[in-house]
Amino acid sequence: MKSQVLKNILIYLLIVILPTAIGSILFTNFHYQVTINKQAEKTIEAVNFQSSYIDRFIGETVASTETLGIVLENKNSAEEIQNILTSIQKKDDRFSGLHWASPDGEILVSSLPLDKKLNIGYREYFQQAILTKQPVISSAHTGSITGRYIVTIATPVLKSNEVEGVLLHSLRLDYLENVVKVLTPDEILRVIDSSGQELIKTNDDFHSINSDIIRTELANVNWTVEAKPQVTLTPENHFIQNSVIFSGILLILTHILFLFGKYHLLKRQAAREREENELQKLELVGTLAASTAHEIKNPLTGVKGLIQLLSEKHKDQSDQFYFSVIQQEITRINDIVNEFLILGKPTADIRKSQDLNEIVKEVHPIIQSESNLYNVDLNLQLSESPLYIHCSKDNIKQVVLNLSKNAIESMQTTGGQLTISIQKVDSNCLLKISDSGVGIPESILDKVYHPFFTNKDTGTGLGLVICKRIVNMYNGTITIDSTEGKGTLVEVRLPLHEES
Repeated sequence: MKSQVLKNILIYLLIVILPTAIGSILFTNFHYQVTINKQAEKTIEAVNFQSSYIDRFIGETVASTETLGIVLENKNSAEEIQNILTSIQKKDDRFSGLHWASPDGEILVSSLPLDKKLNIGYREYFQQAILTKQPVISSAHTGSITGRYIVTIATPVLKSNEVEGVLLHSLRLDYLENVVKVLTPDEILRVIDSSGQELIKTNDDFHSINSDIIRTELANVNWTVEAKPQVTLTPENHFIQNSVIFSGILLILTHILFLFGKYHLLKRQAAREREENELQKLELVGTLAASTAHEIKNPLTGVKGLIQLLSEKHKDQSDQFYFSVIQQEITRINDIVNEFLILGKPTADIRKSQDLNEIVKEVHPIIQSESNLYNVDLNLQLSESPLYIHCSKDNIKQVVLNLSKNAIESMQTTGGQLTISIQKVDSNCLLKISDSGVGIPESILDKVYHPFFTNKDTGTGLGLVICKRIVNMYNGTITIDSTEGKGTLVEVRLPLHEES
């Protein structure tokens, strides 16, 4: 009992729990990868959008500084330059400050109040602007005047191809960062320069997130926009909901499979138990037959002889009738005892390679006479070549006679057609016995091999049991196909054997 419970638990684990767990994990992983891919596509779009925006922003800013530089070429008064720079800063929040510097780097005019003189001529970006006479964007640094984190755009103002002064635009990185956050609030994104210095970031967790980096280079400045896609388990992506639904459906399907499997196991077990019961019945009958058959036959022989003597002594018609009935019943008892002997433990039969055609020919006269008695047409169809089987001739004769007798008895009131045919099918010899009799009702067709089951008034219920036992003994099969009112077909397959 305990082992059966453990077996059921093991089967349940293998059919239900394990497949459900593995399937749920695989589906969750697949769904997670799909969600990551979708998020990655969204992040790529965000990176491309931000790159385009920042590129355009820097390009427009550089263009505006160049335009302002052209304006300042004709302004000789420091006060005029001061007014222009102050006016621009008030209108444009992107700038931390605007300054006008001499070619040696001294700040001459500023949109912001200066507490002291300031010289930036030593800075690399300033020197590069003087040398190239082209706008140069600095690396990120902390402004000397405002203390803000900025980049400075240095635009040389030329007069007769000589640098008259340098226009400095301090671009606020915090302003640009806030714009980036507003445009893509859900993305983990940052902007770095060529040295890897971080200029802008939208989230402090950039380095802690374990995912691939999506990056793109800017065209107008040597900066790189980087982003990391992240999977957010929100109601919008239905990640948890879909995983739970799939697991539930998989659990239901595996339970159905488990119950279906249990049903078939129980069905097989029931069939096996029925077969064992039948074998036990046959063994019991065989044991009973082996121990009592001979003891019954001896007194039966004596009784039969005495009845014969009495019938000769008492010639009265009524007495003769009783004697004939007694003789018939004794014969019937003797037939049953003979069938008991066959059901008993097999005797040491002598098996030889026998031609099935010859076996059927030997019993043909008996079957023919029985057919004539009940007005049945017998059609015998033998194979063209010998078909040898390894058997005891008497046993196979018993099978042919029993099956033929059943077929004839099913047609004894109306007559009909009895066909016996032999043919080779693959490596087997196929014996077919068909009739056009009353047939076997479908409700009892599966019971015909049960000992003592019969639907005939005078039957013993042992004929088909004996046939099946003999056929199984020779590793063959017997099948019955019957339609009530139309007839019955019995097929016996026996393995072929080479002639010895």
